[in-house]
Amino acid sequence: LSSYMFSGLSGLTSVTIPDSVTNIGNGTLHGCSGLTNAIVGKGVAKIDQGLFSGCGSLESITIPFVGRERDNAGYDSHVGYIFGYGDYPGSEKNQNGWFIPSTLATVVVTDETRFDSGAFSGCKQIAKVAIPDTLTNMGTNVFYGCNDALFDTTSVPGVKLVDGWAIGHDKTLSGDVDLGGARGIGPSAFSMCSDITSVVIGENVAGIGPYAF
Repeated sequence: LSSYMFSGLSGLTSVTIPDSVTNIGNGTLHGCSGLTNAIVGKGVAKIDQGLFSGCGSLESITIPFVGRERDNAGYDSHVGYIFGYGDYPGSEKNQNGWFIPSTLATVVVTDETRFDSGAFSGCKQIAKVAIPDTLTNMGTNVFYGCNDALFDTTSVPGVKLVDGWAIGHDKTLSGDVDLGGARGIGPSAFSMCSDITSVVIGENVAGIGPYAF
């Protein structure tokens, strides 16, 4: 899709980019201020910066990967990359400098193998992240500074889960910890937990990060 191809279509509320599209230009949907839901197909190999810049009403996005491209690392591997550095109505400045819609509550990732360090850091507005079955590697501080609503703390008492991935714990964690239903364990998820006496890890765990225990 060409850069700024649908720019400024303020009446557009929903968009689906099919799997047949392989590249999305800079600011393709820039300024689509009425857009609330967007789906980007798995066929896309690269997304230029600021795809959703100016889309201040977005509530839900489905993307194949986080940032510019699959297995990306560095500054452009943050979810904010697709929103850009420019301020616009309805946006909030992330701690990394990205401007993300304050309405964005749900991010569904469909085709990624790793989240780089800090991929969702500081996204206080996001209440749900769907992690694909393809994910096997998670960097440090992926969900650092995120909204407490993002974390499931009831399925396994004392453990912070994001869509089945254990990424942290609270200070009261001790005794036996049953992670039989967990999909993955992030880096340093249980570091310094000196009061844990046993851990059960299920067969469905896709990855265990460094220094997990």
